[in-house]
Amino acid sequence: MSAGLLISLPLPLQLALALVASTAGYVAYKWWDNYSRLQNIPVPDGASKIWGHEWLEFEDDCGSQWRQWITRFGPNFKIKGAWGHHDILCVTDPKAIDRILCKNAYNYPHSAVFRPIIERLTGRGIVWVEGEHAHKPMRALLAPAFTLDRIRAMGPDMWLAVNNVVSRLQSQIESHGGVRDVNMLDWTATSTLDVIGRVAFAHDFQQGQSPEARSIMEGWRKQANLGMVWEGFLALLALRQFPWIGQLPLPSIKAQSNIKNTIKPLANKLIQRGVSDIDNGRDLLSILLRANLGEKQEKRISDDELLDHIVTFVIAGHETTSVVLNFTLYMLAQHPEVQRKLREEVMSTDRESTFDELWSSENFPYLDAVTREGFRLFPPSARNEKVAEKDDILPLATPIVGTDGRLIHEIPIKAGQVIHIPVVAVNRFSSVWGDGDSFRPERWIEKSGTPDGKFLPGAWSGMLTFLVGARSCLGYRLAVFEMKILIMAFIRAFEFEVIEPIESRMSATIQPRVISRPEDGACLPLRLRPVVA
Repeated sequence: MSAGLLISLPLPLQLALALVASTAGYVAYKWWDNYSRLQNIPVPDGASKIWGHEWLEFEDDCGSQWRQWITRFGPNFKIKGAWGHHDILCVTDPKAIDRILCKNAYNYPHSAVFRPIIERLTGRGIVWVEGEHAHKPMRALLAPAFTLDRIRAMGPDMWLAVNNVVSRLQSQIESHGGVRDVNMLDWTATSTLDVIGRVAFAHDFQQGQSPEARSIMEGWRKQANLGMVWEGFLALLALRQFPWIGQLPLPSIKAQSNIKNTIKPLANKLIQRGVSDIDNGRDLLSILLRANLGEKQEKRISDDELLDHIVTFVIAGHETTSVVLNFTLYMLAQHPEVQRKLREEVMSTDRESTFDELWSSENFPYLDAVTREGFRLFPPSARNEKVAEKDDILPLATPIVGTDGRLIHEIPIKAGQVIHIPVVAVNRFSSVWGDGDSFRPERWIEKSGTPDGKFLPGAWSGMLTFLVGARSCLGYRLAVFEMKILIMAFIRAFEFEVIEPIESRMSATIQPRVISRPEDGACLPLRLRPVVA
């Protein structure tokens, strides 16, 4: 159509034609952009025209869907994105992971979907911040709170918090005739919240009974339940396609800030109390306060940053460990022979073991093995989602077969490419672990079915649970130490039995849910009996 003829048409028709042309151009651009990305990379069949493969990912239980795809296509493949989003690269090759998480980490920030959610949940703390110039100084600031000496000193406070919760649970069971069915999520979250309160902020959450503790746990449970249902899945897709939705005053979006808004008044109280002992304190709060009130203006953190750090560590510090503890206790209930063997070992002493005694695998080898197996099988963050800020090339340790039959030794990455790293699938690789889905603590003692040291170098025991590189977990030693104390205390006190089968569901962290009662949301019912000495 000539320009003269177009101009001669009525204005409404001109606008309609312009809209059709621009829409067609946009669709053509999106098609070409998607086609030009990840050419020749294999893709599974069975994608929905609307949901792509993402609904299959979302429904996945313990990484089984990812492992099926890995078995068929190799360690790297692409999946179709929902709602016309460009293809997503799934990466489990150790050399490619090393490139993304270690060698070029700051080129692969969290995706634009998750950063706004993290900000609403916890603020702009260490989990949210991106970029080398922002993240490195923040990590250096926080690192002194997690040195070996500092974690050693946390032992008495950890034992006090955990023993108090165990004693309260014992009293409840005794009052119910010596046996009781409980939702363990309530008790594990209480324990870990009490621990992080004491060791990081010298604060007593009163065994989960304080108003702040109740509000924090209730708020997080609501978020977890929303994240693992259909509505939560739709919300993530909507935020990715239309990021501006996150700025709307919708009740569901505003609710994500409820936990942060609950903790901030508490944080202000902690700050006012902590200032009186700022020079002598060695806990996280004291370190943050000194950074907030420091003499050098350029190294100070703002009041908002101080509050966001406190919120981040209250939430992340209690939720991640409780997730692994929940599933580990369920595994022990499913395997009574493992539970009995573990109990015999931890009952060999009745005193509160120190960090050095528990960190070494020599003193309590089976406890160490059970702990490692729990962290391997049930990483709190089942999937890590990254996006490339600049073009890059991912080298591969194991070539994959392209759609044209040729071997692919490296994958060109375009800026904006979304990448999924399915941590739970990597941790259960059959090629690495043998019987990767089995809860078999003996593998760590026999050294059978464990990595040879070349797989994922730098990761704790060859896993991705704590990630690797610049964004690896600062508090992983604290988490392992705490986990061993929790398991030891609970197994000394109670026998655990399975009541109903559960499954794992994707949310902000993986959550247990009763298979026959999905409407109950996150739930872990177990039958407890006191251990008879």
